Amino acid sequence: MKCPECGYEMQHETWDKVLTIQGKSLTVHAVCGNRCAECGEAVFDDESYDRVVAASDGLVRALRKVNPPEVKVIR
Repeated sequence: MKCPECGYEMQHETWDKVLTIQGKSLTVHAVCGNRCAECGEAVFDDESYDRVVAASDGLVRALRKVNPPEVKVIR
């Protein structure tokens, strides 16, 4: 598979993906997919993509409980 960013050949790999949002980090272990050794672009397989999205959503929800967004009423 060619990298969609740089065109370099991507390799199938397994790695740990670190998500960082507002200074808080969470590691999703053993994600799989194709990754470019040249520029670092990654394309997750379906199962890994679902796990990364779920972890990211969970981290955002947890941060909102700690720092709820300000609600403004517009009239």
